[in-house]
Amino acid sequence: MSSFKTVFFLVILVILVILNLCIGTINISFLSFLSIFYQGSTGNSDFDILLIEFRLPRVLGAISAGASLAVAGVLMQTWFRNVLAEPSILGITAGGSLGVALLTLGSSWGIWVSWSFFGSISISIASIVGSALVLGILSFFSFYFRQGNLLLLVGILLGQLIMAVVGIWQYFSHPEKVQEYLRWTMGSLEGLNLTQAFILSLFALIGIVGSFIKSKMLNIWYLGNDYAQSLGYATQKDKMIILLLVSCLAGGVTAFCGPIGFVGIMIPHLIRYFYQTAQHQILLPYSALLGSILLLFCGGISHWIQIALPINAITAILGIPISLWILVNKK
Repeated sequence: MSSFKTVFFLVILVILVILNLCIGTINISFLSFLSIFYQGSTGNSDFDILLIEFRLPRVLGAISAGASLAVAGVLMQTWFRNVLAEPSILGITAGGSLGVALLTLGSSWGIWVSWSFFGSISISIASIVGSALVLGILSFFSFYFRQGNLLLLVGILLGQLIMAVVGIWQYFSHPEKVQEYLRWTMGSLEGLNLTQAFILSLFALIGIVGSFIKSKMLNIWYLGNDYAQSLGYATQKDKMIILLLVSCLAGGVTAFCGPIGFVGIMIPHLIRYFYQTAQHQILLPYSALLGSILLLFCGGISHWIQIALPINAITAILGIPISLWILVNKK
């Protein structure tokens, strides 16, 4: 049964990739799309440019971002032992936003970074450092608040504090830079080029592979922090590794796609529901797979209906009912 689900998800993923590549303001026929694989071209230079320079980066970005956020959600729910833990709720995304704001709004203060290759790396590093900073603060408070609900509250407060600081910064920044930053905060897969999609995919690969390597430790950690420590796991070194992995996953997505919420809540619980397991050897890869499917669908909607919708709004519309369902079932 589980193999059938796996094949089903893979088929859905392939279908969504094809739909995202072929359907949009300008539709590309399926035969023209297939001709790329045996001719190296669609036979139309305009279609080739559209596919390679615009749609392919968007598809790669959706796959990488969805997988990253879903895996980050698994890691955080295990670490904080809270069903609602995910980067956007615990303030991790806000930390990444602070790093991006430093460079995006920083031009008003004499700091300038373009979206060139090195600009992309700088923004990625700034976002990851911001995410790691918030996660580090949460890790510090975890020594004082053993209950997940209290730590969740700390994360929410940190997120609000960061957004207040960014709000004040916006007030003193140039209007065009504020508008650019506000567009970014809506979340979008548009505007990614192949270089940025490659960097995002690299961060996703590092974070997902690193998480899978630590899956045995995560299985034991899931049973309780004290129990894990009695077996020699969940040490400060382990926590630091998870901190870096979550920062890499969430920070990379935040840098290039903006703050995208609810993916990290929805996907891990759906995988637990579908596969009836808490084993991270199953949770991590299948969460990455379903997360990619979700963001491909959310990113494709605006192109299929030809209305530019913020991806944050679409994930919220899907995520809030599922989050309520999680709370009801948990109760």
